[in-house]
Amino acid sequence: MVRIHPRFQIIFQLFHSILKVAEFLGDCFDGMKTLIFEKAASPSEIVKSAHSMLSKDDEKIPFFGNFECIGAVEHWLSALEYKMRETLEELLETAKTTAELWDSGDKPREEWVKDHCA
Repeated sequence: MVRIHPRFQIIFQLFHSILKVAEFLGDCFDGMKTLIFEKAASPSEIVKSAHSMLSKDDEKIPFFGNFECIGAVEHWLSALEYKMRETLEELLETAKTTAELWDSGDKPREEWVKDHCA
């Protein structure tokens, strides 16, 4: 079932700007501040592709592949929720796999923790 975010639908209708909607993502998703978008080729270009998310602690978490904000705002917000989960699952899996190196002495825990998002 797709969750609809009606307050963002109203904002999008008012501002017609993905960047304006991104300013309010922290109100919808705990821990997220905004998205980091690709640079526009020209000032008139509408940016729709995000490469990372920014946490409320200002930590940059890169997506595995860009996220496209396309279509109705409630649809891409639901897709964003899926992309966030997918990214965090990948990051946790990588962290879990590399944590096995603690015992071998290849990478001490103090160094390992700096390689991964909080």
